[in-house]
Amino acid sequence: CSPSTVANETVTRLQQKVEGLQAELNEVKQKTSGLSAEAGAGKTATARNQQLEREVQLLHQKVHDHHARLTTAETKVSDLTRELTSKEAECNEFRRRTTMAETELKGCQMELTRLRNQADSKIDGLEA
Repeated sequence: CSPSTVANETVTRLQQKVEGLQAELNEVKQKTSGLSAEAGAGKTATARNQQLEREVQLLHQKVHDHHARLTTAETKVSDLTRELTSKEAECNEFRRRTTMAETELKGCQMELTRLRNQADSKIDGLEA
């Protein structure tokens, strides 16, 4: 069913986005760690230390923002997974009903053939 395919593709895209955000988050954490170490190394240039502290604060905010986006993406993956499971159940029910209808149709076709043959026999009997 196409809803299942679309949901699978969306889940895959969101998982890839989550992985990308996680990689970016790790890079930001590494840079933050490096800047924190540099800022705390006892540099005499106060202006540089203040600049580094601002950069660290900005990077901490980025980490927070990326974490929030990652959590949102994970929630979307979870929601889509639930939706996919529901759509798969709907598809299975549709297949079951289709199979039952096909079986009933075959039975009707066999009955129709039987009735046609019976009618042909009676017509042949009347003509004779």
